[in-house]
Amino acid sequence: MLESVTDRIQSLRDSWQQLPGRWHAEHPLRYRAAAAGLALSGYAWLVAFPLLVLIAGLRLAANGLLPETPWGYLDHALLALGLSGTLVLGRARFARPEGEVVSLSEAPRLHALVESVRHELQGATVHEIRITGEFDVRLLRTPVSGFPLVMTHTLLIGMPALQCLSEAQLKAWIASQLGELSRQRMQLGSWITQLRQLWVQYRNHFCAGSGPARLLIGRFFDRYTRLFHRFTAPLMPAQQHARDRHALRTLGYEDTAEWMVMQSVMGRFLEQDYWPSVHHIADKAPEPTINPYRNLGVLLPRRLETDEARRWLREAWARGSGSESMPCLKQRLQAIAAGEAQFPGLPAPPAADALLEDAHTGLLERVDAAWQARERDAWQLRHQKSCAERERLEALRAEAGSDGLRGRQAMEFAALVKRYGTSQEACDAYEQILARNPDDARIVFGAGKYFTGLGEERGIRLLEQAMEMDKRYVVPACRLISEFRNRRGNITRFPAHEGQTIRRRVS
Repeated sequence: MLESVTDRIQSLRDSWQQLPGRWHAEHPLRYRAAAAGLALSGYAWLVAFPLLVLIAGLRLAANGLLPETPWGYLDHALLALGLSGTLVLGRARFARPEGEVVSLSEAPRLHALVESVRHELQGATVHEIRITGEFDVRLLRTPVSGFPLVMTHTLLIGMPALQCLSEAQLKAWIASQLGELSRQRMQLGSWITQLRQLWVQYRNHFCAGSGPARLLIGRFFDRYTRLFHRFTAPLMPAQQHARDRHALRTLGYEDTAEWMVMQSVMGRFLEQDYWPSVHHIADKAPEPTINPYRNLGVLLPRRLETDEARRWLREAWARGSGSESMPCLKQRLQAIAAGEAQFPGLPAPPAADALLEDAHTGLLERVDAAWQARERDAWQLRHQKSCAERERLEALRAEAGSDGLRGRQAMEFAALVKRYGTSQEACDAYEQILARNPDDARIVFGAGKYFTGLGEERGIRLLEQAMEMDKRYVVPACRLISEFRNRRGNITRFPAHEGQTIRRRVS
């Protein structure tokens, strides 16, 4: 009985989550009208407070200021509510986004590039350029007060984007963002995208406050933002294609396609290779004293191998469909009628050298210092966790040498050896726990995952064995086998008939 109720609740939840996408596909006009109406709801909540002041004030002026009837008390309550909300919104001052400000005198070529793109696309004025630590380029509109009548436009450019892309590729990324505020090309998707950022700023600002600000504004936008993001998610793939077209109008097919490819490859490199290696230093160093952005410019040519970049690109190309909110690389390239993706190689010189010139060194120091200050607390926690895990590893190692390890302890031991030991020690640890626990599906699956990660065919046999032992591992094992074959470059997707065969075998 309880399981059926739980399943029913989960089914209703899944149906609700799928509703926006289904409605967008089946009734696009109705969906877009509903999305526009939902977007206006945020403005309606902000306008409601001064409107309450006006209505309640007029009623009190007409009926007398003293509350002689229950309606009079209600008018006073509405007037107080409206005044509280209006004062909170009027006094609100939003913080500028994080990042290091780059003035015109510091980087005239960067400002000239941004202005040329803005002029060509007839976009809104960029009031400020800031350099951040993210691999991203983003145009952020920040309201001056709680009533979003006057906005400041800040272009956020990540230092890794400047270091990893060429000037033309960075220009394409900038154009994709500035085009969203183009006077001639403003569409529903662009407006919705800007509102998604705006309402998040309202939620963060007012939820961080207390008293009337949190009660009247913060709670509303906390719930409203989640609903708005979920409902408008189906519009985002088309909006990404629109951004790509803005870049295409500015640069042309070749540079736009190279930007898309480098965005995918360099994002993968930073996420899976560079930043994990930086954070791995916390295992031994108690304080973040390194300079990751200065080091990135030096290490990038040494760390990024062409063969590895091409493999990542092949995997990205083989991914035939994107997520609900982002099309995949293949879809983006096909949308602009570009051919198959090719890795263009690292830029020489990178955009940072070409556009920042003498300001490059000073900006690196400022961005590194900001990163160290921002990461200090998390870094210290990571170091403490590393020390505790090393102690735990030694205890498990002693136990493994005497009676052997089983179940959860065995997987924990192998994972810790993989993290803190050499590659040979990790391989030996997985061999050891597999020999001790040949009938444990969890350990067989974990060993298969490890060996496929090493590129060994043996891992596929272990994953198939885990599927036969426990049906719960069918889907994750099929996914791992598909990824393994994609890396080999001899198949693009896990064959459906193989998955069906395995499912029949384990059912």
